[in-house]
Amino acid sequence: AFNRGHAISRLSPLAGGHRCALLPLRSSPTSPTPSPRRQGGTQSLPSSAISLVKYCLGMGVWALPGGVAAFSHNPSALLPASVLIAACGILSGYTFYLTGVVCDAVGAAGVGEAWDATVDSTGRSGRLVDAAICAVAAGICLSYLIVMGDAVTNVLGSIGARGILASRGASIIAIAACPLLPLISLDAPAALAPVSALGVLSNAAIIAFVALRLAVGAYAPGGSFAGLAASATPVFSSAPAVVLQPSSLVLVSMAATGFLAHLSAPDFYANLEDASPRRFAVTTVLGYGATAAVSVAVACLGFLTFGGGCNDVIINSYAAADRGAAACRALLVVSLMGSFPLVFWGMRASYYQVARKEATPRLNRRFDQLFLGMLTATAIAVKQSGFVIAFNGALLGSALIYIVPCLMHLGLTKHRLNEGSLIRSKLMAVQGMFNRCLIGLGGVLSVVGAVVTILTYFFPGVLRRL
Repeated sequence: AFNRGHAISRLSPLAGGHRCALLPLRSSPTSPTPSPRRQGGTQSLPSSAISLVKYCLGMGVWALPGGVAAFSHNPSALLPASVLIAACGILSGYTFYLTGVVCDAVGAAGVGEAWDATVDSTGRSGRLVDAAICAVAAGICLSYLIVMGDAVTNVLGSIGARGILASRGASIIAIAACPLLPLISLDAPAALAPVSALGVLSNAAIIAFVALRLAVGAYAPGGSFAGLAASATPVFSSAPAVVLQPSSLVLVSMAATGFLAHLSAPDFYANLEDASPRRFAVTTVLGYGATAAVSVAVACLGFLTFGGGCNDVIINSYAAADRGAAACRALLVVSLMGSFPLVFWGMRASYYQVARKEATPRLNRRFDQLFLGMLTATAIAVKQSGFVIAFNGALLGSALIYIVPCLMHLGLTKHRLNEGSLIRSKLMAVQGMFNRCLIGLGGVLSVVGAVVTILTYFFPGVLRRL
């Protein structure tokens, strides 16, 4: 889950004694005091990197082909789009690293607590960070429900089901009632291990299917599934691809959702065996590198198959008569079933911190029923999963990726300089300047990206005139 469910005490910004900069810094002669969070990690470095990849490969990656189609129908757009996705992965990995080492340095178990310890010792604005985490998690849960509902509806349609029981609303209600409600009631991540392992295999199978359909030209003119569904009709254009336009921010916003693992960075660091900034950096490079590679592959394979005909979620672009696509939709539902409870628990824990409530079994049951019901009703009303993914990634995801980690690192560095455990250096100044640039970038992406996403999905004529 994003944060631990138990109550967390607010710590002093000077807790612990680790140097917490990406670049090597000259420390004072005083030896750092080991932090309690450094002890007890049992997850090996390769296992931690794989877990990080599993965490990131949720919903965002399957929306990336549609993100490319949002600004161009020309295959030449894939090169700049791949660069954008890779750049988002590199920057997100950097700030994920900052989040983990800052939380470890101050002994924080969550991002909101680390914010209070490094940026605002009064504890007031930390509740806003917790509220943002809660909202981001709610947006991710909503996108999961929409996608699972659409997938089940398509599967039922492919086997000939008709009537209200095969409707989208009925599918979403059925998924929420069973299996999601029983799963979130488990409150035990270990119980999800079999579903999680199956989810990894499901993602691999879906990628293989997308590559196979492209390789055999099944949806190209003359292919076995050509023209069987409007959403599965490839649309390509020879018009030059223009990357420097507002619509490209939709892709950036979707990538932000796909690379958003920062809220669990404290747990990744704490669970790492022999945890240290260097080992955590290796974990981050491996995890985010693999995630970026998979994201670029999915974006290219999906776009080359359908071009501008890409659906909000690529697997929904395939024809209902395509049995392989029906199987992949079922696998996607299984994959999201394993991830949904983890995100939901993170939303619940963040809500408790904002509301200053202690978790109890009775309160958990009431929260689960109320909020799952609200998400279900919203998922029935909102059909654009791509909009939810992009808007959530733009408005709040960008802030939590680019703004919050950099502000925390700048705050911690300032405290360490004041206490004498760090000595100023040119590298420190360069990193500080870079962090400030990322803060500005995050502000722009949050505001402009959210506005562009709304215009793209609801007022596309405005962007065309621009």
